[in-house]
Amino acid sequence: LININGELKIVSVATFLPLDERLGISSAGTPRISNDDSLLAFGGANGEIRLVDLESTTQIGILYGIVGSVRDILFSADNAYLSAIGTDGTIRIWDVAEQTRIGTISFLGAGSNFILSPDETTLISDMQQWNAQTGEPIGVIELPTTDTLRRLTYDENGILLGIYYTSDGRLSIWD
Repeated sequence: LININGELKIVSVATFLPLDERLGISSAGTPRISNDDSLLAFGGANGEIRLVDLESTTQIGILYGIVGSVRDILFSADNAYLSAIGTDGTIRIWDVAEQTRIGTISFLGAGSNFILSPDETTLISDMQQWNAQTGEPIGVIELPTTDTLRRLTYDENGILLGIYYTSDGRLSIWD
């Protein structure tokens, strides 16, 4: 990823040409590289997620299903599955090898980002939890504060952390 004239572009190291232009799209959107560095997935404002083989820098597929923009993308640890959250209030899950959608999770919320638990059993977005394999709701995480949550993450021990700003402007972390 490099900045070209104020825009984030995905560039081939071999040719130094922007991949998004070569593949016929106007913007790279939301990029994510697979855990084994073999694939690049990026979603755009049209809801499509394009898959690019990073060795050959060729597009190998397009995943469809999100209505509106793609906000965030995650690969499973083994890169077998890709999940994406969209502005349409859904998280969609695809089998990467087959390039087929295998699940949809609908929720109420802004859905700006989401995380997958270290054991890959739980998806979390907007404080709501779902079974990552079935899409069944698990529950809602209760915040210990009324301050604005900015991000959820897991620490190296698998403990869920919430990062938020307090009403007096301090950055705080809870577990």
